[in-house]
Amino acid sequence: MKQLSRTQTLELLIAFTFGISIFLWKPGMYVSSGMVLLYAIIRLSTDSVYRARLFSGWIGTASLILFILGILACWIYPGTLTDTLYYARKCMFLLLFAPLLLLFENPQNRRSGLFGLILGLWIAALLTAKAGGWQWEGSRIAGSWSVDVMGVMTGFVCVFMLPFIFQAQTLKHKIFWALCWFAAFVMLILTLARGPWLATGLLTLGFLLVYQRKVLLLLVVIGLIAVWPAKHFAPKMFNHMQTRIVSIADSQHNDSNKIRLTLWELGGAHLQHKYTHDPVTFWFGSGPAHHIKDLMPFFEDTKNFSEEKKEYLTQHAYPGNDLHNTYIDTTSKMGIIWTTLAFAFLISIACSLLRNRQAGDLHAIGGFLVFLNFLIVGVFYDLILSFAPLFMVYLMTLSAQMGKKSVTEVA
Repeated sequence: MKQLSRTQTLELLIAFTFGISIFLWKPGMYVSSGMVLLYAIIRLSTDSVYRARLFSGWIGTASLILFILGILACWIYPGTLTDTLYYARKCMFLLLFAPLLLLFENPQNRRSGLFGLILGLWIAALLTAKAGGWQWEGSRIAGSWSVDVMGVMTGFVCVFMLPFIFQAQTLKHKIFWALCWFAAFVMLILTLARGPWLATGLLTLGFLLVYQRKVLLLLVVIGLIAVWPAKHFAPKMFNHMQTRIVSIADSQHNDSNKIRLTLWELGGAHLQHKYTHDPVTFWFGSGPAHHIKDLMPFFEDTKNFSEEKKEYLTQHAYPGNDLHNTYIDTTSKMGIIWTTLAFAFLISIACSLLRNRQAGDLHAIGGFLVFLNFLIVGVFYDLILSFAPLFMVYLMTLSAQMGKKSVTEVA
């Protein structure tokens, strides 16, 4: 057996640590991200071939420029070290695309990363079952993260794994991936996170409609058959799920929805105010941490936002430093310039990875679905300045390289 070099061993460790941390270890997300960046810096300074390949395409250069622009935006306003460091910690995901694409060119690294992810999934499933007392009575359950983070992450993993089921070469592998998908799906359901439910449901439906219509028809038939026994033998659970699903579209009586809509209105009014009276903060943002200090005086003094809505938000302990919408929140905190460039960058990467996939390979489709999931859930949650982009980058880069049997250039 060929002995692994220290470089190969380190790469395997990085891939595994990142993979298992996704389901289990919040500090591990920062540790593994830091390991990727430190490894890349060391290789850049000592390996001319690695350096040339990392910056041979546009992703490495564009991500570095965008990351620096974000630091400049924080320096322009509010100009605090707190905001700059907050941004650097939350947006380091931008710098991970190119190093991870190179890392996952090696099939051993892909297997290590995938093994860590699946191992973490099943451990998290056990923790979730334990947290719920091995039964479910309608409460929100998550074993290893907060329920909303768990909902976002399991939704990402569900759409990521769809192609694995249908690309598997043997029946036992198809069954294995189907069981892994089902475990992630059950954990998603138990979080009762409606935004991830909606995104994952729509994207799964779309994938099956395009690639597996017979399977979709079979699932529809099974679902229809299962309605009657579920309604009669588990009426409490059935009614609770039905109520939760119906509440997604209820903007009149559901407080969660009403709060979101009111916060979006507040965020839009604040952006309009900044554009007119404080254009620097409109173009460059109020800062990821400092934003609330600009928002609260506006909230208290503005006449463009009714007193009834102000009282409603105050009764529910809002507003806070989160407007529950990625697009409004990121624009408010980082400015319209950086936000526009960031989404243009992410969309370009997603399209590039999809375009460069191997003919007939569906794995990269899974990565693209993860990105679409991110965009849809972003309507309801603030995702850019959270752990969600780290989940997304890892799954997108891993899926993009899964179907490739040889070393390829970075896009």
